[in-house]
Amino acid sequence: IQYFNVETVSVAVFQVWNGMFDRAAATALAAVVLVFAMAVILVERALRGRARYDQRGGTSPGVEPVALTGWKRWAATGVCATVVGVGFVAPAVRLLGWSSASVLTAGDGGYDPRYVTYLGNSMLVAGVVAVLCVAVAGVVANAVRLTPDSTTRGLARATTIGYAVPGPVVAIGILLVLAGVDAVADAVGLDIGATLVTGSLIGLLGAYVIRFLAPAVTSVEAS
Repeated sequence: IQYFNVETVSVAVFQVWNGMFDRAAATALAAVVLVFAMAVILVERALRGRARYDQRGGTSPGVEPVALTGWKRWAATGVCATVVGVGFVAPAVRLLGWSSASVLTAGDGGYDPRYVTYLGNSMLVAGVVAVLCVAVAGVVANAVRLTPDSTTRGLARATTIGYAVPGPVVAIGILLVLAGVDAVADAVGLDIGATLVTGSLIGLLGAYVIRFLAPAVTSVEAS
């Protein structure tokens, strides 16, 4: 929605924090967004009621494949190919074209040798976060399985709220917590400065885990 120039609350939170340097106001806006997201989740759960979806292994006869012939076969293949082409192939080709143009115009500043390093850093962080998300999701899913009471289920659902709130809200929460830890460390005489906030990957990894834990929990629970 940013490409359509829609001023969302997420954009407002970022602008207030980064543009006006008013952290108190940005925190207040983030808290409102968080409360709203939690309210939506609670309403959705209440409307769903006790509905559950379950599939017992081995009891379903399955779906028999239908062999198409003639024009029906080509029509089905064409429809599926169109979806893949419009949804993936065409955008990928366009992006590759722009990237190739940037490489060819390296003398004009289009290509930066640091891109390779940046790509490696991104892949490393993504890999670490994926492993952490699966590990935490395993703990959450097993806790619900071994202790299936309302408190455990409620806490398990609370771990997935980060997926329902905007990224800036998660970022502000992480920054406030780590800034508090730094303040406590300084108060007790640990001279670490702003190490936890800006000097390490702790904050970034924590924010990503909070943001993307919900898909991991869903996948682990289903398996």
